[in-house]
Amino acid sequence: MDLFVASDTVANFLFANRGGLFEEIGLSADVAYTADGRARSGMGVDSADFNEAGWMDLFVANIDEEIFSLYQDKKDETFDDISMPFGIGMPTR
Repeated sequence: MDLFVASDTVANFLFANRGGLFEEIGLSADVAYTADGRARSGMGVDSADFNEAGWMDLFVANIDEEIFSLYQDKKDETFDDISMPFGIGMPTR
């Protein structure tokens, strides 16, 4: 199992399990910062396969007038933040 940590005003962390050792890959996985390089104020996280693709996606609740993040797993240890295209970005602001 991998481990995701939503952080407040600093980068989020994603620890990939490498057979008992964990490697932090948040930046390369595109979950550490927003697309424009800003840290968000993560307050909670949930993981589920929301699109039934067989891979765990991430949902992060943020505060301070920030949108929530819906990270879709791209199956290559990277994610796309699809909260705006899926229509949950502005309603969660």
